[in-house]
Amino acid sequence: MATFFLALFAVMVGFFCGCTSVGGILLIPAIVVFSALGMHQAMATALFSFALMAVLGTWLHHRKGSIDWMQAIPLCFGAFLFGFIGAKANMYLSPVWLKYILAVQIIFAGLNVLRPLQKSCFNVTNCPMNVQRLALFLLGGFAGFMAGLTGIGGPVISVPFMISMGFPPLYSVAMAQPFQGVACTSGSIANMLSGSIDYGMAAWITVLELIGFYVGIIAAYRMNAQRLKTIIAYLCIVTGGYLLLGNM
Repeated sequence: MATFFLALFAVMVGFFCGCTSVGGILLIPAIVVFSALGMHQAMATALFSFALMAVLGTWLHHRKGSIDWMQAIPLCFGAFLFGFIGAKANMYLSPVWLKYILAVQIIFAGLNVLRPLQKSCFNVTNCPMNVQRLALFLLGGFAGFMAGLTGIGGPVISVPFMISMGFPPLYSVAMAQPFQGVACTSGSIANMLSGSIDYGMAAWITVLELIGFYVGIIAAYRMNAQRLKTIIAYLCIVTGGYLLLGNM
């Protein structure tokens, strides 16, 4: 029964990621609750599973011409450098601290999704291109580090931040796909070296995520994505609260 619920979560997470790019962060608590893996292994396994989903997302968005590769390169380069460092740092933190860091990130993600998209904290889109690329490199480094540290895919941080920096929502979602692929690959290399990944679980979880992700991409053009974002935001907040207050 536990495996069934974990499989259901994998499809659901893939679907949410396909529709809105937010939702992958919910997989880690599901793995901890519905399997025998501890927090370290759950984070490593989830991060590994997100890589192929990012490849599919990159291909689909590239076909639509939604990715500016000249801006994606600095974002991905920052993720590649710091994703590995974050995954290494994961090995030196206790599961309790990782749980709290993950919980705060989940709540932060939910609150950011609920923020009005029109508000921009620091608009860099009117700055010279070299300033934009530097900002994207720094964002890629920060989000990549947190992806490696906690096992999240990365878009849950990069997308809200890019929107707050003045980039259009759809563009931010599209750019998050190659970024996620690089961040997941970089972090997973460190996790492979430490033997933290459950490859058997990652294999079937990835297949189910890809199914949900593809359906989510299709559904995104047929439903109110903002309403779905609101649902996911509250799911993030509730899940983060459970992690902070529960005994997981």
